[in-house]
Amino acid sequence: MIFSSREKIIFALLKAAPHIKDWWKTYCKQKDDSTCSLFSAAPTWDSFQEAIKGKYYPVESYENQYIKWTMLRQGRDQDVPEFTNIFHSLRTKFGIKDSE
Repeated sequence: MIFSSREKIIFALLKAAPHIKDWWKTYCKQKDDSTCSLFSAAPTWDSFQEAIKGKYYPVESYENQYIKWTMLRQGRDQDVPEFTNIFHSLRTKFGIKDSE
């Protein structure tokens, strides 16, 4: 099943923390873009991802995060859920798909 950009954005916002939903509403108002509403024609999935990355993953930290991703190892006292969370967070930041 292939999901539309609108469906992906709605799902992401439903799963997102409340502050991200609030940020998205504010972001849309600042852009004066009525298409950001959950119930109207939504922006593309790619533009949504770029906006989120721009807000929550600033460019200056990208290189440091990439180094962290390439050197990622589970720490001696680090539990599996914590390590897995870091892994998935970094994977999402870099747009790496499961198949890669």
